Amino acid sequence: MQYPGKSSLLALKLFLLFGAASSFAVDSEDAGRSRVGGPCSYQDFPAEAVITGVYPVSDGRLAVEYELRSLKGDSASFMEGPMKLEWRMADGLQPTPEFVKRHAIEAGKHYPSRVRKIIKGTCTPLIVEIEEFEDR
Repeated sequence: MQYPGKSSLLALKLFLLFGAASSFAVDSEDAGRSRVGGPCSYQDFPAEAVITGVYPVSDGRLAVEYELRSLKGDSASFMEGPMKLEWRMADGLQPTPEFVKRHAIEAGKHYPSRVRKIIKGTCTPLIVEIEEFEDR
């Protein structure tokens, strides 16, 4: 059996050293792109969600539309008037009929809410939290 000499061991060490270092290098194409994610900071604004419609959609779920209204004059910095939005669950889907029935969601109901507007970072720019449903 033949063992490698000192020069081939040195070459192997250099190869491993430079190979590992290159894995940490930034690709020149990616250098100009901005990263998405945290840490992020938000400013909170009080608001109210008013359910404007509940109707079935083709996949057996329900479309729940609501209007988001600001509660203070200073919240005009995040919206110029009421926003018309559609309710989505945390998984991005529309609510099930069971969820809507269990929580008695119907047109005309008002829910205290909070709007979180991003002020630092590259996370979601606007988050609507309907207080009654935040812990569910």
